[in-house]
Amino acid sequence: MGVWRDWPDEAYERLAAAIVEQAVKDYIDAVYESSRAALRTWFYEQEGIIVKSDPDYIIERAEKMLKLYEYDGPVYRFDSVYCERWHAYTRAATPGRALSNLCIRFKRSEGFRENAKIRLMETMLKEVTDETALVNE
Repeated sequence: MGVWRDWPDEAYERLAAAIVEQAVKDYIDAVYESSRAALRTWFYEQEGIIVKSDPDYIIERAEKMLKLYEYDGPVYRFDSVYCERWHAYTRAATPGRALSNLCIRFKRSEGFRENAKIRLMETMLKEVTDETALVNE
């Protein structure tokens, strides 16, 4: 019938593992919580089909790689202050990725194009260790 039926089981296993690995990377790199929610749903829908491991285990492992970051400071556009104080949270694996996520979020909220020159101050980004202080992510 098709090429798929001629594949050995090992090839299916490798393909499934690659798809799950990419989904985990997408989960970690997601800018918005709604994107992570969609991927969580996908993991549960694919359980036993593509996802051979327990979806809760996969999601828990991915969540452990993410840290919560808070930005509270100015936003610069073309080296001048565009917004004196902007406050936001994001989850990311690294501080660099957190700043990137926040820049993307700010550009979308202000209606800027993706290639707009926006800069956030790295010194105003901090890792949040007490998530009870988080009011609204």
